Amino acid sequence: MSKVGDTLMNCRDVELLMQDYLDGYLLSSQREALEKHLSACPACRRDLLQMKKLEEELEGQVPVEVPPGLEEAISGRLPRGFLVSPWAGRAFRWTGVGLVSTMAALLVLLMFVISPYRNGTGYREVELVFHAPGARSVSVAGDFNSWDVRRNPMDRGAEGSWRLKLHLQPGLYQYNFYIDDGRWAEDPEAPALVSDGFGGRNALLFIEG
Repeated sequence: MSKVGDTLMNCRDVELLMQDYLDGYLLSSQREALEKHLSACPACRRDLLQMKKLEEELEGQVPVEVPPGLEEAISGRLPRGFLVSPWAGRAFRWTGVGLVSTMAALLVLLMFVISPYRNGTGYREVELVFHAPGARSVSVAGDFNSWDVRRNPMDRGAEGSWRLKLHLQPGLYQYNFYIDDGRWAEDPEAPALVSDGFGGRNALLFIEG
């Protein structure tokens, strides 16, 4: 712990002050105490670096296509007792006042904060369906299988529909379809798409607990 005046500063205090620290809003005494804590706390230094990385991601205004009702769907499916990180305020500060900008920040925030979350209540079955009648083979790759295009091949069904059932723990995942061993395709049925960082987009899959 470090002190601000006569008050000890712990990790929780630092977490709450990090946003203002990065924005340059702290008093000199607060800044000195926070930096002293950071010099002795690897966990808080790691969080600060992650917040800086989040800032870099959001400065580019990540393109997200948001369908109507997604905001309510996400907020209604957050795990019971889930606490939104103080990073949320920083995320929304970077975006504009429009709904799409706000939801872009929310989705990026979900990827940073909820993606590592697994609630330990077991796996859920989800079926992905992709219509590609001209394809010879289709597989699904995502962060649930380390983006291995060989691990989850889809089965061809009637009228060119490809299907695959996955058993995943509750959480937020990114994925795409891989066609004929050489072409990526987005899921047109996905609730939202996010930038993959390479000029393309990934589909989002949210599995409630």
